[in-house]
Amino acid sequence: MQKWEYLFVTADYALGAWRSRFENDLEVVNWKQGQNIAAYANKKGQEGWELITASYSSITSGSPVPRLVFKRPIS
Repeated sequence: MQKWEYLFVTADYALGAWRSRFENDLEVVNWKQGQNIAAYANKKGQEGWELITASYSSITSGSPVPRLVFKRPIS
């Protein structure tokens, strides 16, 4: 039976672009200087992650932010 691992990503807007701010609820160090969300998703794809859902979610500020869920097989 195939087993999977999952990556939950919450983005935030900084310096003119959406960027990955949280990965599995842990804040990314220097996230404001990170790749924009499209480049980030392509990088994850190169690492074997498949984007399975993308939606908007409200966090404590009440503003909707992108929420991405990736999966990849566990070897």
